[in-house]
Amino acid sequence: MKKLYYLFAIVLLAASCSQVEDANALEGQNDQIEIAKLSEQEFIDHVENIALADNLISQHINPEQSVSPVPYEAMTTEVEEGKFGIIGGSNSGACFVGEALKVSNSKRYGEFTVNMDSNKTYLELELNDGWYLHSIYMNVDSTCDALPRDSNNLINPCFYGIRNCFRAYTESVKYRFNNNHFGDCYCTSVYAVIYSVNEHGCIDQTHGIWVDGAEVQDQFNIRTNTHCMSDCGNGNPDN
Repeated sequence: MKKLYYLFAIVLLAASCSQVEDANALEGQNDQIEIAKLSEQEFIDHVENIALADNLISQHINPEQSVSPVPYEAMTTEVEEGKFGIIGGSNSGACFVGEALKVSNSKRYGEFTVNMDSNKTYLELELNDGWYLHSIYMNVDSTCDALPRDSNNLINPCFYGIRNCFRAYTESVKYRFNNNHFGDCYCTSVYAVIYSVNEHGCIDQTHGIWVDGAEVQDQFNIRTNTHCMSDCGNGNPDN
């Protein structure tokens, strides 16, 4: 039984997005809004506006418009305990486990894991303590040559097939796929907007991060990874 560990790095990089909002519009406001007092939608909009102003994304996320070439069956999230409770997800043996790093200084931001059992595949992004997930942009397809492009013919995470926003203090997200949707191998490209909170419960820092992998030749920021079903053996990796 094979158990393979792939070292990924989550690279602190802004997406290839044009400036769409004046960053000065939100200057001085982020540390005045206690996010626990916002409704779920107010919080999502609040951080989305910060991400737009900081050029972490090029346009509104519009998760309801996302269409994935490989559909997922379910999504579960985990929220920091003591904040809004915990939503659990299923566990399975790990095929790929990688540390999430900022390449320039090896600072960890979290971990990206691929799990598989006999019928299902699970993709999970889990952040380190003190960092929270606002939104994820993930493309899962049979090939890395088919990443979505915008009107300028640039690969853009804002057009990725899976786009989701999360309530405040979300620490991880796990997606479940039916193995029937995969061929022998498949490609993932994962971008996320993350944030930290100060002692007053207000947004402190926001970053755009990538799960590190192969660089797309014509765009330095974009990262992809190829996974093969055979890497998981028969779906019951050794512990």
